Amino acid sequence: MAEPIPLYRFLDSDAALKTLVAGKFRVGLVSKFNDPFEWRLGCPENSTLVEKKSVEELNSERQRSSESWMGV
Repeated sequence: MAEPIPLYRFLDSDAALKTLVAGKFRVGLVSKFNDPFEWRLGCPENSTLVEKKSVEELNSERQRSSESWMGV
């Protein structure tokens, strides 16, 4: 059996009590965030096309990798 991992959720006291009573909460994936620039690396405006493409590839790979084992 896998070892338990700590989970944290920051809520006000009413919402925390409601979550504990219900016994459930939601975990979201970075790709489902409403802001497409959250959790993404950027590059300066004067970056070359090659640099921009490298950053985009890195972002895509990092997102796929992180979503295979974690949620937010």
